[in-house]
Amino acid sequence: MPGVTKDSSLEVVLGSCQSIFGRQQHAQLSQDGLERFVSSLDPQRVKNAAVGPAFPLRFPSLEAEITAITLWNAFKFGSGYDRLLACRYQRSAKDVMEFGVLSMLLSSRPLDIHFMKAFSMVEVQGFFNLDPSEDHEVSPGITMSRPGELAPLCRMIRDVMNNSGRILEEMGHKTFGDFILSTMDDLKASRKSPQAAVLVQELCDCFPAFQDFGLYEDQKVTFSRKAQSLASDLYCVLQHRDDRFDFVDVEALTMDSGNGALAYFREVGVLTVTEDVRDSIEAGICIEQGDVERSLRAASVSAGHEIARRCEGAFSARELGLYITHIVQDKGELKESTPHLTRETMAY
Repeated sequence: MPGVTKDSSLEVVLGSCQSIFGRQQHAQLSQDGLERFVSSLDPQRVKNAAVGPAFPLRFPSLEAEITAITLWNAFKFGSGYDRLLACRYQRSAKDVMEFGVLSMLLSSRPLDIHFMKAFSMVEVQGFFNLDPSEDHEVSPGITMSRPGELAPLCRMIRDVMNNSGRILEEMGHKTFGDFILSTMDDLKASRKSPQAAVLVQELCDCFPAFQDFGLYEDQKVTFSRKAQSLASDLYCVLQHRDDRFDFVDVEALTMDSGNGALAYFREVGVLTVTEDVRDSIEAGICIEQGDVERSLRAASVSAGHEIARRCEGAFSARELGLYITHIVQDKGELKESTPHLTRETMAY
């Protein structure tokens, strides 16, 4: 229930990541690289990057706007297909997903449970401009269409919509925005301060699209990447317009755990990885979900918080994550290190 928490969901993320980072051997913190990076940072530039999404349209209601921001974050995945998408469409997964969400918003169709539950591969092709099939020659001059390499990604997109729509209906909500407003209203009614941790927990508890955890050997590690990103965006966009989103614990949101963060920390010498991991990343070999992949994500989170600690409160790990995302995704400033590829995840 909103307002009733045992341990902060954000503390669980940071604690589990730091614990795993201390156990694993796949990525290590370079003290020299860390010192150089910290001394090179401009704290104001880091803080200035902490902004939410800006959509090129006017929303008819707060519920519609929150629904848009939620979908924007729910579809922050697919980076494991970046090389394939670049070859086929000259686009990244980020480009594909943002195009798809904007296409849905501009279609003027209500993004409610009816739309979500009926979302099919036809809509995936229409809104995201992705083709899940490939033509194969079965005999000279005769081809047959079969599911191609992008079919799993297309199915994940469809499943986000179908499963989320079904769950929202079961809980009695019309849209993602309706769910989030109800969650924050319940929190306010319990006379609790607005907490990002509560929203993150509710999202991860209810929706597979936002669930993000796994086992490292015998220990659970939690990331909650997209749920935290959504809470951060809602804070950035709405904090001055609606006090329900002026989260008192916003700076407890953790460092981004996507593959771009690890690539950036490798680029600037903050983190080093083992030779076998480095060779796989540089060769574009997919790293499956498991101990190696989770240790890399935990290393990024831990490094981000150590950097924020060394900078003595000049910025938070959340703000550092947004700054790095801006550099890696928006400006494309990675020169040598490339993000690792993991295809079966919906986390990044």
